[in-house]
Amino acid sequence: MPLKKGRAFPAAPPVFPYANFRNLPRARGPGQAGNAIAPPPAPAYDARFTRPAKELTPFSQVSPSPSLPLPQSRFTGVGSTFHTSAADAAAYVHERFPGFPFWPQLKGESMLDQALAPPTLASLPGCYAMLDRVRQEAGKSPWLKGQVAGPLCLVEAGKGNYAALATKVAAQARWQAAQVRIAGRMAVIAVDEPSWTKPLDIVDRDAATRMVAEIRAAGAVVGFHCCGKGAWKDVLALRPDFINPDVSGGVKAFVAECGPALAAHVAAGGWIGWGIVPTDRAVPLGHSRAVLKEFLAAIAPLGEKKKVLEQSFFTPACGLAGLPAPQAEDVLRALFEISRFCRCDHLGLPAT
Repeated sequence: MPLKKGRAFPAAPPVFPYANFRNLPRARGPGQAGNAIAPPPAPAYDARFTRPAKELTPFSQVSPSPSLPLPQSRFTGVGSTFHTSAADAAAYVHERFPGFPFWPQLKGESMLDQALAPPTLASLPGCYAMLDRVRQEAGKSPWLKGQVAGPLCLVEAGKGNYAALATKVAAQARWQAAQVRIAGRMAVIAVDEPSWTKPLDIVDRDAATRMVAEIRAAGAVVGFHCCGKGAWKDVLALRPDFINPDVSGGVKAFVAECGPALAAHVAAGGWIGWGIVPTDRAVPLGHSRAVLKEFLAAIAPLGEKKKVLEQSFFTPACGLAGLPAPQAEDVLRALFEISRFCRCDHLGLPAT
């Protein structure tokens, strides 16, 4: 039997009620008439999360807990959609990703700005819309996935030094995790690092490890997403709970590149979110069948097939914001077919 490992989720800590600011007047700058209304402050760095990272072990190495179910080959999104309306995007995610929903980033939004701004309705409209929907409607999924731009891509954009940015990213992710838990779901947080395509000296390993530990300590399952060819051995060395690689160019090559580190990740109970459907080109008919054959053969070195599939989920290779709606639908169709085949034919589960 595959090990279903996890950890108990404690009661959500008090969180600053940003929703209370929705109807307040906009903040006024210097020279503007009237009394300035201060914007809600950024989430404070919690001293409880400054313990050494070695004290905060991955969920897979803590005593098993039935409160953390496995993804079991469900499908979800990377983060962005092709919508410009938060309400439309939330409705779309709720309808099309019932088994593993995520809060949607809207077309034209900057994930870099969202990572550094206070988490208000103005900066995270898709997040607020999805949280409202989750609170109002029961769903099939125990999770809600969130995402935040990682410190490495912020460094590459000239936003500051790695250690300071890792602290800000961790604070943003902890706020998301707390809000998801208040809404009655388990938080899955992806740190989005499109710049982590090769080993880089600017990565502060201690700061990166501490960031992972702090997000995990907030009650979230935490991992990394990277479009393109990521430096996944370096990422796995941080011991995340999951990774979400772009494998649209071939699963076999990815498994071979990661080698024993990936097998060890799976053996310890870690998840893999396979970014298996391409978003940079058209998805032809019959794509799912061809990909599935290669996928099932490629994962053989990772251990028992059932265990790997139970600890897997599927995503597009990247977000959907840059795609026209018809192409996005083709991507989702292929994603659903791959997930359905694995769940129904190999795990004996319903399609979603």
